[in-house]
Amino acid sequence: MYFIKVFKMAMKNNWLEPPEEIIADGKFHNCRMRGDSENSENGFYLFAPTSCPLGVIGLWKEKFALLWTVRPFRFLSNRDKFTCYVWFIVIRDELKRKGKRIRLPFPK
Repeated sequence: MYFIKVFKMAMKNNWLEPPEEIIADGKFHNCRMRGDSENSENGFYLFAPTSCPLGVIGLWKEKFALLWTVRPFRFLSNRDKFTCYVWFIVIRDELKRKGKRIRLPFPK
């Protein structure tokens, strides 16, 4: 699937080693951060199969994450922007629930 391939490229561009198979279930999955030992899982991702595919790419170690959308945020329809906003809230709340203090800036 094209979206998964683009998401994997975004992961690589943000210091993550994507797994062979991206699990598109809207849940957090750990993965390896480039340069870390083979067994470490200091990175994470979440891929949500919405009408406009979106995901989160993050580094537990650096306490940072970013929201990824298949198209630049400013070019999304209002409906897709709303979907992203709802997912952003869900993801932010899930991180808080897990006790993770991660910076997750909302795209502009």
